[in-house]
Amino acid sequence: MWKYKHKRFKNHVGAFGKGPPVFLKNKAQNNVIVKEKRDEVLATMPKEERHKWFRSMKSSQALTQSVFGNLIVLKKLELLKNIKRNNKPLFFDGHKKVTLEYKVDYLKEERSTRVDVFFDGPHGVAVECKLTEREIGPCSTGVKKEHGCDGSYSEDTCWKTKNGVQYWKHVPELFRWTKQEYYEECPLLLNYQLIRNVLAACVKDGKASPKNGHAVLLYDESNPEFQECGKARKSFNDVRSHLKPGCGQILQECTWQEVMKALREGSELNWLTDEIYEKYGIK
Repeated sequence: MWKYKHKRFKNHVGAFGKGPPVFLKNKAQNNVIVKEKRDEVLATMPKEERHKWFRSMKSSQALTQSVFGNLIVLKKLELLKNIKRNNKPLFFDGHKKVTLEYKVDYLKEERSTRVDVFFDGPHGVAVECKLTEREIGPCSTGVKKEHGCDGSYSEDTCWKTKNGVQYWKHVPELFRWTKQEYYEECPLLLNYQLIRNVLAACVKDGKASPKNGHAVLLYDESNPEFQECGKARKSFNDVRSHLKPGCGQILQECTWQEVMKALREGSELNWLTDEIYEKYGIK
């Protein structure tokens, strides 16, 4: 990232502050890789949906927009069809609409889930995108010990459940966890973001079903936390191991390297994969 900064932006005076390769707030759009139709690509994600550190080159959200934003605008989503699991496309399968920062309003949360990338259709696909993160995403209520939460779970003490959030209405429909049982460590405590994505994909018309969709964890294979014994790998394995029989396909994983390989099968986007390699080292 340092090398990319000096090579690509050596003449951009005032684009960065001192220190790491982080753009200034008014230059954050430069963190998205774009060659053509710049305004359209940038419009695939509203500015107000950008994370606090979107302007850092370590931002997985900026990488996500660089890849999926270009695929949407340039109408190249078909290139993802060859990424398969069990002979079925993992991402794109003729979906009419693909949205970045997709808002989920059917879990009745105090702050609605935002799915990084959502493929909307009869079979929905919710994609959680990571880059340098060390974990997938814990429950903020439990981690901060707010609202009296001590990290355990019971139906009577869970702050989110008491306030109408419907995680535990749907979790038992897909996982081997029951809402009536007491857990010394809440199953959602460390696996929160991953489980939210599964629910985002699989809940439809107030009912959770593996027929409705699946979630994909997308990460950089060189990130040690997603390799054997890493914190993120442990979380992913834990969630998958608790899926009910017949629900084994609703949580999948993929690497950015696999996505780059799929995009290289069509020469039209070689400029994008080359640039991603120079910036992130993802090949």
